[in-house]
Amino acid sequence: MLAVTMGVANATSPILQPSTSTPADNATGVAANANIVLTFDVAPYNLNPGPIVELYDSSNTLIESFTASGGYSMDGSNGGNGSITSNQVTLVLGAPLTNGTYHIVIPTTTKLYDTAATNRAVAVTDATTYNFTVESVSPPPVNAPIDLHFSKQVESYSTDIELK
Repeated sequence: MLAVTMGVANATSPILQPSTSTPADNATGVAANANIVLTFDVAPYNLNPGPIVELYDSSNTLIESFTASGGYSMDGSNGGNGSITSNQVTLVLGAPLTNGTYHIVIPTTTKLYDTAATNRAVAVTDATTYNFTVESVSPPPVNAPIDLHFSKQVESYSTDIELK
């Protein structure tokens, strides 16, 4: 008789782990084009087509919604995409986030389940469970002096130099 051992399906609701997600909860200085990696305590699975994760700014404006397009893949409403590997959901945004803007990730409970397909993921329905701040980039000062160094001698015919 041949015995086959199969992996045991997870039978608990996936719970988001903000402190081990990337960026970590309350992180500051996050790059505007950074991927978001949500870590769960158990492996999640997209059970039905529909929204899985939504990303909002501080004024509660939806930035991008990720919808199931297969058991382990997602399509973003703004051209991004997502995937599930083990206990992590990776989100690749369709456009860089606005610098200095506060953002919130809220996984919805309707479509994300455990791998046994019996327990919905625990909802994150508030603005404080998982959030981060995108880096602020200051523009260069206007009319600031620029030092140019050349490897050969340069003759000047004008005091104005046009940079393109």
